[in-house]
Amino acid sequence: MQASISLQDRRVQRWPRIDFFRFLHHRMTLTEPGVEFCPSISTTCAVPRANFGMSDTADARMAPWERSMAGLAGGACSAVLLHPLDVLKTRRQAALTRGEASMANALVTMARREGRRGLYAGLSPSLLGASIAWSAYMTLFDLLRNAWSPQRTAEKDLVCAYAAGACVAVLTNPIWLVKTRMQLGQTRGKGVWRAMRDIQKQEGWKACWRGSAPAVAMAAHGALQLSAYEGIKRTWIGHEDKDVGAMNAGVMAAASKILASSATYPIQVVRTHMQKDGGLSIRLAVKTTWEKGGRRGFYAGWVPHVARVVPSAAITFVVYEATLTLLRKMHLGDA
Repeated sequence: MQASISLQDRRVQRWPRIDFFRFLHHRMTLTEPGVEFCPSISTTCAVPRANFGMSDTADARMAPWERSMAGLAGGACSAVLLHPLDVLKTRRQAALTRGEASMANALVTMARREGRRGLYAGLSPSLLGASIAWSAYMTLFDLLRNAWSPQRTAEKDLVCAYAAGACVAVLTNPIWLVKTRMQLGQTRGKGVWRAMRDIQKQEGWKACWRGSAPAVAMAAHGALQLSAYEGIKRTWIGHEDKDVGAMNAGVMAAASKILASSATYPIQVVRTHMQKDGGLSIRLAVKTTWEKGGRRGFYAGWVPHVARVVPSAAITFVVYEATLTLLRKMHLGDA
């Protein structure tokens, strides 16, 4: 009898370890389609399948840790590749000017005057912050909307994305504070932790969360971007957990980023002034920006910002989707 059991039957009887841990860590529903029957025996081999609202045909069951790894990879790649544009954007925001030179000339001038260190000032906190932020953001977003309802709608995506973004903004604010001061040349020759410790000693712990209020408001930026991306993905691709391909991911990410950036950029300018050495309160930051630059002051540095964030979003989501695809294939190979 045992010899007649086929290889397929043996695979059905074996508990996949990864599914077992997902069963422990997630709320799963055991329904009829989630129970495998062993043809060689009369009883049912209850092999639970996690239902994450994904396509059974594609076997695209993704755990939060997998989305966390994908977010970390995407955030790290975009932070490293496009950091010089971020430095230029931050300096123009702080100066309340659109810049006399073109973006390319400004980067060349910066490279001549300050070398590589100038172009990549604040890279370490930027890389650390982007990796942590994207990893935590995608994980929290996925957990929140799965806990809310298995049905996906634009309204639910928007609310869950904002809640996740607000939590991550508060968590990572000290890192972005250090990054801003490094890019402005206010903490030269110091590492991330030393700079943070010096800020705490000189200005107190509260200073590490300076600019956190506009950062929480800026969570609306990420919420608009991610909900728009997921909405476009559902409409264009048909199923949001289907493999989308690099070109589609890049186009969808760029479109959603332009929409979100145009709506929320003034908040970033206010936050930059709050995070400068001896930063201002929200009211004074808004007042100073208006008095010195008028309406244009709230969009100072917008050109290098868009030139950075649109490719950054495309790189982030292309790497994100590619990592998810790789993990799906690894999961199918282990099944």
